[in-house]
Amino acid sequence: MKAIKRTVSVLLSLMLVLGMMTIGISASAAGISTVTVTSNLGDNGTVKIDENTQTVTVTYKLQSTNGIANVQGVVTFDPAVLTYNSYSAPVLTTGGSAIVNTAKVAQGRFLINATSADLYDYTEKDTVVAVTFNVANAANTTVNMEYQVITANTATSEPTSATDVSLVDYEYINPDSSLSSTDVAAEAVPPVQEPGPIYNYTIRDFLRAASLNLQGKIGVNFGFKLPADLGNKTVKVVTSAPGLEEQEDIITPSNLNTTYFVYAKMMTDDITISVYVDDAYVDSYTYSVVKYVNSNAVKNGAANLKNLVYTMANYGAEVQKQFDYKTDSLPNAQTGYALVPVAGSDIPDTRSYNRTDLDATGVTFSGASLDLQSDTAINFTFKNAATATATANGEAIDPSSVNGTTKVFTIKNIRSSQLDDPQTLVITQNGKSATLGWSVLDICRSYINQGGDTKDTAMALYRYSEAANAYFG
Repeated sequence: MKAIKRTVSVLLSLMLVLGMMTIGISASAAGISTVTVTSNLGDNGTVKIDENTQTVTVTYKLQSTNGIANVQGVVTFDPAVLTYNSYSAPVLTTGGSAIVNTAKVAQGRFLINATSADLYDYTEKDTVVAVTFNVANAANTTVNMEYQVITANTATSEPTSATDVSLVDYEYINPDSSLSSTDVAAEAVPPVQEPGPIYNYTIRDFLRAASLNLQGKIGVNFGFKLPADLGNKTVKVVTSAPGLEEQEDIITPSNLNTTYFVYAKMMTDDITISVYVDDAYVDSYTYSVVKYVNSNAVKNGAANLKNLVYTMANYGAEVQKQFDYKTDSLPNAQTGYALVPVAGSDIPDTRSYNRTDLDATGVTFSGASLDLQSDTAINFTFKNAATATATANGEAIDPSSVNGTTKVFTIKNIRSSQLDDPQTLVITQNGKSATLGWSVLDICRSYINQGGDTKDTAMALYRYSEAANAYFG
């Protein structure tokens, strides 16, 4: 993006109006709580909380005679007084690419970025974002919206392609937060900070390649490059996906690759990677596991690669169906690769444990089960285990669940090439220990024999394991 200074006539064509929704007055024991609403491009005001719901909604609006190509901002608030409830951004989330980051609301930060090649229509004043908060404490507080980037298009005709957005000739970048919209309009030119070469970059200047991680866990590898004119600026990439923690990586000449892992049920979910230079946002790119599944690299690749990727997609599809997760968007929808049935007798029994040793500990082993919703993991459940401790493959682990004297110990992060390897858990109590060996496929065999909702998932996981062993050798 390129910032070009314009005269006041162009500036006046982009008017930002702070909109506030005044809710019912709240009278509490501590008095009436109000929220002061501020913005670097709007008049200040106050909003009163709803006494019935103890919530308050702060709405920021925008009006422009020109189409809006890009909006980026951050809403800040005091999390000791207000806690995030929900948001609405009806314009930005329709007809464009909107990124809403709620990962840091516990720290009082709500971030939004939206881009539309077709341009957002704010000819009539409309909502940029409305954020609803729960009122945790009856105290006066402030919610602020800092508009970081707003890009307006002054073209008289509608854009015919994404490249037409390059016609943007007015951009408001990081204005002085002390200025109101009236103060800005009085200036001969917008008081912008000169962006320098950073704002001329796009994601293509940094992102070199995206591919599937084939090291046994489900994830995406991103390969990067650094522009020759970057100098000594710091490049940070932030990767995120729905329901997962945000991941931050610093890109250097010696560290040009990152990997972001997702759960099996998330193969069709968008993974968004955003680039920052010296903490200033540059651009974003969206990828997913299913994009690689459907790529020519797989379609035209070696037979063992295709078998691995397509059986992985079958497994992801079965997990989605088992947990009723986005079943209208399955990762194997375009592969034409049918799940080949498996009989329980096809899977070797690798289980091992010594009943005498187990009885000596005083615990009762209730069985082993799979946790597939978040990761490939084995849950070992023990009763009468009030003081029991455990190690998994030689490392001490805490119980993942405790209910009275019943404890569950979980071995996590089992790779696809390890699904037929017995995972070793040592349970200790009363000075005695017992060793149990159980593989993921041991549990798959049990699920297949039992039938029911987990049978297809277990068969798909077995076929994925089979393909992984053939691929990794």
